[in-house]
Amino acid sequence: MCGRYALNENARELADHFHLVSVPELVPRFNIPPGVQVLVVRQSVSGPIGEMMLWGLTPAWTRSAAQSRAYPKPINARAESIQERPMFRSAFRARRCILPASGFYEWNRPQAGPKQAYYFHPANDPVFAMAGLFEPGDGDFPASCCILTTAANEVMAPVHDRMPVLLDLKDVQAWLDPATSRARLLPLLAPAPSDEMFAHPVSARVNAARNDDSSLIERCAPAGEIQ
Repeated sequence: MCGRYALNENARELADHFHLVSVPELVPRFNIPPGVQVLVVRQSVSGPIGEMMLWGLTPAWTRSAAQSRAYPKPINARAESIQERPMFRSAFRARRCILPASGFYEWNRPQAGPKQAYYFHPANDPVFAMAGLFEPGDGDFPASCCILTTAANEVMAPVHDRMPVLLDLKDVQAWLDPATSRARLLPLLAPAPSDEMFAHPVSARVNAARNDDSSLIERCAPAGEIQ
């Protein structure tokens, strides 16, 4: 899964990297939790744009008072089931997006002792392009999104059995385009190559979402790098 991430690039850097027509001003974030407004890139009639959305998907058919209480607001969707599950299948067909991330966090689950947080970041590119789905907003509900997950690669597996779907930059436009065929999309849901990311242990301060500063992504001694 993916439940916490960082995005410290500025709007200009992201616009240049993803060839965005527009993007809102941003402040560096080092500990983004679910349930807050996050930057999403989606396709518009004029090209790809950056837009703020709530992290936690809320399809239109779950938005009545009763349904809003009954249905979860998922922050992740398993790539293996998005074509079948009612919560995701419509968005997968027509409302795909990416969530840019400088890196993301995951925690291992040791048999004994406290859990350890790790920070996963790109080996080559400045940011990850995490594949996502979105739902447009209306008068009462904001636009919302979730992150797709897939099986862990070799870098991720020592910490967790799931990871975000990470798109290669050359595949981003195809992912965003509502007209892209299913045959073109499905191979993009595979785990990212292990040589495209690194990981290192970080401070337990990241456990608390109220902590949000650049020290959170620094390597925490004395544990070594996973690779």
